[in-house]
This record gives sequence, C-alpha cells and structure tokens, in this order.
Amino acid sequence: MDSLSLLFSFAAGFCAGAYGLLSFSLPAELVSCAERGFINFVNTVAFALGIASLSVLAYYIRDWRLLSYATALPGIIGIYYYM
Repeated sequence: MDSLSLLFSFAAGFCAGAYGLLSFSLPAELVSCAERGFINFVNTVAFALGIASLSVLAYYIRDWRLLSYATALPGIIGIYYYM
C-alpha cells in the first residue's frame, strides 16, 4: 500500500466515527423540539442517498484505490472546514 493510500485510509477511518455520531445528534440539538423528528428524517434520507451514490460511483470508478481516494476526499475537506 502506497503512502497516499495509507493516508486516505487513515483519514477516512478517523472521520467515520465523528460523522456517525455527530450527524444525528448535532442537527437535532440545533433545532426546536417540534422540528427534531423532521430533521432526523431528512438526515436518514440523506444517508440512504449517500449509500446509493456510492454504488453509482463504484460503477464508474473500477479501481478500488481510486474509489477510496474519491470517498475519502470529502472527509479531508471536512476536517479543514471545522478547524
């Protein structure tokens, strides 16, 4: 495994736990109690669309290393956004 692939794998693994926990709790805390159900619904639909888009992306990017680069790139951008 080359160093760039190792870096992207580390970044994706490092960010996966934070995305999983914060993507449901943080939006629910930022809205009123009446809107929490709707926000969680929208969040769940967005997660399902993301999983579906991964299969489309994997259809066009056949190399698993390039696919891992393409899927890790939003996580790396997200790190700089929250700093």
